[in-house]
Amino acid sequence: MGVHPPGPPVWALPGLLRKLAVDRLGMMRDAARLSDAVRVAMGPKKMYIFNRPDYAKHVLADNAANYHKGIGLVESRKILGDGLLTSEGELWRAQRTNVQPAFRPRRIAEQAGAVAA
Repeated sequence: MGVHPPGPPVWALPGLLRKLAVDRLGMMRDAARLSDAVRVAMGPKKMYIFNRPDYAKHVLADNAANYHKGIGLVESRKILGDGLLTSEGELWRAQRTNVQPAFRPRRIAEQAGAVAA
């Protein structure tokens, strides 16, 4: 894959932004067809889309200190507060540890009926 994952050409950005606004799941499916990891350049900012659980685990759990939330989530903190979605660092780690038992396979199986209904 090289240093950076593949991604669409810069001229495709307007179409990608439109699709991101109106069909986010469709955009994710398109990215999955391109590669397991996709890099989308949006001007000076880069967005990465990971389509494998082990890649997501690497970023979100194993090496979370190496990655930072985007400006959208940082700004959302003003409205949403310092919850699991918007927090970082030790606060995020403590919150994640608190909710982790709810995501164990047994607990998810217990809740499956309520989610499916």
